[in-house]
Amino acid sequence: MDRLLSSCDLVLVEGHKATPLPKVWLTGAEGVGPPPGAENVVAALERGPHLPERLLSIIEERLAEAWRSRPIYGGLLIGGGSIRMGRPKQMMEHRGRTFAEIVHDALAPHTGRVVLLGAGPVPAALAGLERLPDPPGLAGPLAGLVAALRWAPDAAWILAACDLPLAGPDAIGWLLHQRLPGVRAVLPSGPSGRAEPLLAVYEPNVRAMVGDLAARGVLAPRRLRGLPGVVSPAVPDHLAAAWRNVNSPRDLERL
Repeated sequence: MDRLLSSCDLVLVEGHKATPLPKVWLTGAEGVGPPPGAENVVAALERGPHLPERLLSIIEERLAEAWRSRPIYGGLLIGGGSIRMGRPKQMMEHRGRTFAEIVHDALAPHTGRVVLLGAGPVPAALAGLERLPDPPGLAGPLAGLVAALRWAPDAAWILAACDLPLAGPDAIGWLLHQRLPGVRAVLPSGPSGRAEPLLAVYEPNVRAMVGDLAARGVLAPRRLRGLPGVVSPAVPDHLAAAWRNVNSPRDLERL
């Protein structure tokens, strides 16, 4: 079931009346309902021409309820090599705060927790955060995403790069507003039209597709774009700067 739920919104299991799962009971020919002791019965339905519609209504309601109750975590990527910059980008400062602190403070109001992804250094203010190492054999942003989805497979993750010093809570709020039941990932479309995978949302049921990319050696989460359930809404002009990466000394001068 765990494997199925890494790619499906819902798994229907026939029978298993003693298994601790939510149940829809279908009455027999005599209209007999659930037996004594049957637990977690969310509905008892009579067989007949309206059964499919009633069952679909229950399923849609439960999917929406499960989606609303899903925890949201922030994953802050700090494992990059910073080759073009020549020093760890998360430790650079803008207006008196490190890049890592800026992105963390943008994520924090919207998430249950923020987790560090990777082995890079962090400022003292963030040293107490939980940290996940990259899985063996993987590198780049996809490694952090795989680690996050494995560590908390029931959570939705906002994956954020550490080099976004203009990111703010308003941009994160807009991003989360693009989530909908059934959507597996939100990879915003920036001014250039490219999908932006490093200030994006990844839902639990994207895990199988991410695992497939990793198995094929594709380390760019951007390659999820166009797959079923992955959407790329256009970023509003007034929020576009939040997705502006600072990758090089020249970018830093412009900032």
